[in-house]
This record gives sequence, C-alpha cells and structure tokens, in this order.
Amino acid sequence: PKNPVKGVKVKFDASSSRDDGEITKFEWQIASTTFYGTTTEFTFNENGEYQVTLTVTDNDGVTSSTSTTIRVEPFSFAIITDLHIGRHYQEEYEGQDYYLTERLKKVVKWINDNKDSVKCGENATCSIKFLAVLGDITENTPLVGFCKAKEILDQLQIPYVPVFGNHDVGTDKEYEQCSKWKGQDYFDQVFWSTSSIPCENASSTKNFVLLLNELNFQRDETNKDYKNFSFSFGGINFIGLDFVSREPFMKFGKGVGADAVLNEINKGWLEKKLEEFKGEPVILLTHHPLMDEFPLGPAYAFSPFELLEIEKLLDNNLILFNFGGHIHSFEEWHGKFAPANANIKYDPVASTNVLTTEALMVGSNGRGIEQIKEGEKIINGVADGKKGIVRIVKVFEKENIDPYNWETTETGDEFLAFNPSIGFGFSRQMTACVGCAIEEIPCVELKADAFCDKTKKPFIPIWSFDDGSSTTTESLTKCDFTLGTHTITLTLKDPNSDFSESISKRIEINENIIAKTINRTIDQIQKGIEFISEKAKQSFDKIRQIGKDTVYILKHSEPTLIGTITIDFDKASKDIEFSNLVADTDPTHSKTILYLPEWPSEVERLKVLFLPKR
Repeated sequence: PKNPVKGVKVKFDASSSRDDGEITKFEWQIASTTFYGTTTEFTFNENGEYQVTLTVTDNDGVTSSTSTTIRVEPFSFAIITDLHIGRHYQEEYEGQDYYLTERLKKVVKWINDNKDSVKCGENATCSIKFLAVLGDITENTPLVGFCKAKEILDQLQIPYVPVFGNHDVGTDKEYEQCSKWKGQDYFDQVFWSTSSIPCENASSTKNFVLLLNELNFQRDETNKDYKNFSFSFGGINFIGLDFVSREPFMKFGKGVGADAVLNEINKGWLEKKLEEFKGEPVILLTHHPLMDEFPLGPAYAFSPFELLEIEKLLDNNLILFNFGGHIHSFEEWHGKFAPANANIKYDPVASTNVLTTEALMVGSNGRGIEQIKEGEKIINGVADGKKGIVRIVKVFEKENIDPYNWETTETGDEFLAFNPSIGFGFSRQMTACVGCAIEEIPCVELKADAFCDKTKKPFIPIWSFDDGSSTTTESLTKCDFTLGTHTITLTLKDPNSDFSESISKRIEINENIIAKTINRTIDQIQKGIEFISEKAKQSFDKIRQIGKDTVYILKHSEPTLIGTITIDFDKASKDIEFSNLVADTDPTHSKTILYLPEWPSEVERLKVLFLPKR
C-alpha cells in the first residue's frame, strides 16, 4: 500500500524489472536500512514520510534507480447501512425523490463536507478514505431503485463499496417471471461494471474504476450471482461476504428470507481469502452480522451451528472486526423484537469484534437515545439525545482501531427522521336526500403515520391532494375523490424548525372497487380481539380493504400481538368473519395459540405467531 498505517508489514516487489542483459543485484534503501533481493518486506513503526529507493545492477555493472515515497499515517472509513431506497413503494418504485432519498443526499453531503476533518488526536486528522454501504441499498425494487441509489452515492468525493443485502434481490414479480432474483444482475450492472451502466442519471463507471485501481478490489468471478469480494487499504485487508438467502420466502415482507445462510460459496471465498491474507489484519464487511443472539439471531442472522462453523474458520486468524447491518429498528408491529438503537456491540466470534450500525432508513428518530458507555467512550452513537447513523472507523495502526465514532460524536450533527407513511383503506358512507333513494358513497380512509418517538420528535401532519385541497388532521375520511388516478402527499413538519419529510401515494378510484372487511363476533369483542390492517394502519372496525393485506391479530387486554395472517380481499365474495377462531396469548407460560378448524381460501397458508415474553 502507498499509505500504510503503523505496524503493517509492507511488501516490496521488483520482479517486473527488465534489462537487455541480466539483472544481478536488487538493492533496497528503506528508512536508512539496506535490503537485498527481488522482494523484501518492511514494517513502518512510526508515522511520517519515507523514501524507498530501488537500485538494480546488471551483469555489465550498469545501475539504474527508482524511488517512491511512502506516507505512513492513520486513516478512517465510514459505514452506512440499510438505505432501503424504494421502501413503501417496492416493485412500484419509479425513481422519485422522497424522504429516504433526501436523507441519503444529506448523508453524502455530510461525508463530503467532513471527510478531511476527522480528528485522530489533538493536532492530527485521519481523513475518510472510503465509504462501506452494508447492504439493503434498495427495498425489493426493480432496476430503478439501484439506479437512484447510485445516482446519489456517485456524488461522493471518495470511493464507496456496496455490499449485497437480502432486500437487494429485486421484486417478487420479476422472480415469478424469470425464475431468478434479478437484483443479482442489477447489482453487477449498476455497481460493478466498467462498461455501459443501464441508468439514465447514473451512467458513470468512475466509482468501480476507483475500487479496482486504488483499493485492489477483487470479486468472486466463479460465482457471480453471489457478491463476495475483497480489497485492501492502508495495509488492512477487507473481505466482503454475501450470506443472503436465495429462497423466495420472507416472514415479514417480500423477497427472500431474512436469515443468513452459510453455504459452500461464501464459505469457500472466506477460506480462500483467509489463506491469502494469513498473518495480516482483516476486517469482514457483511450485511448479516456474525451473531445468533435471541430473539433476532436465528430469524435474522445465523443459526448457532452455522456460527460455530464460522468461528472455527476465524480462529487463529487476525480478524479484527466484523461490521454488519441488517439489524435495525422498524415500525411494523413485530418491531418490538428489534432494538431501538442498532449501534450494538455483540459477543466476539473467536477473537473478532462484531458491531452493527443503525440504519439510514431509521435515522435519528428519537428512539434508543439512552447513552451507553464503556469507560469514557460512547459505544452506541448517542450524544446529546442524538442517535448516529454514520459510523466512522479510525485506523491508527494495525491493531489499534477505534470504531466508536459517529456524526453525533464527531460534529454534533444528526439526521432527523420522522419516517412518514400513509395508512390507506376504504370505507362506506350512506347518504340520503328528500325524495331520493339512499346511496352508498365509497370513501377513502387515510392515516398519517410516523416511525419516530413522537414525544421527542413531534410533528404536524399536512395532507395535500391533487385537487388543490389540504388539511392538517392526523386521520381523515375523504369521500369526494372523482373517478381516476389521484396522488396523495403526506408531509410531516417539525413545529419548531423548517425540517419536514414527505411521501406520496398514487391511488386508483374506479366504479369496480368492492372493498371487504373483517367483522368481529360478539365473543371476540368481549375478549378484546381486534384485527388491524397493515396497509391502513387502522382497525377493520373502521376500514375496508382491497388486494392483499397483512392482518395483525391483537388482544387488547395487555395489549399483545398474537399473530399475523395475509388475506387477499379480492378473493373474498363477502365480508370475512372468523366465528370459530381461537386466538389467545399467555405471557406467564410464553404461549400463543391461533387456530381455526378451516381457514377461508382467501387467507394465505402462512401464519405467524408471536410468543410473549415471560
């Protein structure tokens, strides 16, 4: 490396030297020390500039020399993860800007503005040399999601290294058409190509050329559907591993499973690179962190058996860190199992420190802002009630690396987040006039939702409609849509500043909409059993729905989530009633039951149960 850190052994190789005769002597001058041989090694133990001179002598006694300067200095690199560009749109995403693309733009600007001012001591800096993006760059979008992410990331003034995540596989629709996850191809075409890139506003190959030329980037050319790679910087070796499942099933969403998969491909790449980097410092970059801790571990990362196998591979190697993403807060009902702040330090695997970083998707949303320290060092990115999402890893020397730095601790900045979403369902209202028949009017039920701590991040909801009207209520019933396509925009505004975040939704109103609902029985009402629409974020007591929707079954005496089912309301010939449903939860014994002798055909086969904590 041209710019190694202290303690790294640097290899010098003159084997490509040429002469019209025969070279008989290779003489190296490094830091006032002389070495002989075609190759040599030297460990720089102090920061500073060093001149390295090679003099060769041929069989006629003729000599020739060349010199280079090695600058030994600390450096840093940045980590962001789980951008989820296209979230709330997924396969319908068309590349529009909204709050997640705007947040990524702000992160890119912060890195550009601060990359040369990261402090590594009283009077020293360690510039950010590259950015690692640890997967879930998109959220199950078609090609346009990858292009939008690249369009923004290409504004960085440093190279960026993308990692493949489970939400980067593409859309279910494409999988059904092609029997293949198209995201595998999009990732290559957009991020790992030196030829034409299929993105109108992000066609530059500059970043990948930088990775190849400046970071010695190498990918697994044998198994291109898997995104395993390696590169080196400053004498530190980085191994990127793709543990993403390719099975078309996910417990809580679209795409593939959330669990990590250790297979012969990623295991083989790890073994190959560990042998190549034997005795040298290594950092692992993965989407799935090397962890198996409950309750998230087996469902969202590795099984204990897989982790044991990985531990055997890492043992007796200088694997300093594993930086992962994937684990983060999320707003769905089952998000109670997720951490409020994913800047987490896990138990080591072998001697490898395992860390995750909070998602860009989550932002500094007011959740998880209780500060955690080890000694005087903040280890969860919380400073002054602000949660960090840009991790800065400072590399001082081979085994002196400080990963506990964020935008919050470096500059006191944060990336505010409301994370708005639009709850959308239907309802019916009856209207009558003197001398005319009673008519049923189809209405739209809207609810402004936010993924933030509303006590710490209060907001004003502003609804805007394409007829020019607007309102500031949190929930509303709108019955005056004309037939056709309409765009609804929800903006959440900070009452104390100019900060706001927006998201839009396109809806179709037509005469053929026949929305259905779930009617609760008297027994279910008495027992406090309620059915909640994921799409509408409201009870089916109030709304009706079309298409597929995930239904949360709750018991309100606690309240406790019992389970989820998925219903295709378009298949229902009438309103649905689960008259013989057995749904209950027992926290004392950590038991849950969700049973119906025969489920209606419109209910999909998969049901998910939630076990309460004792």
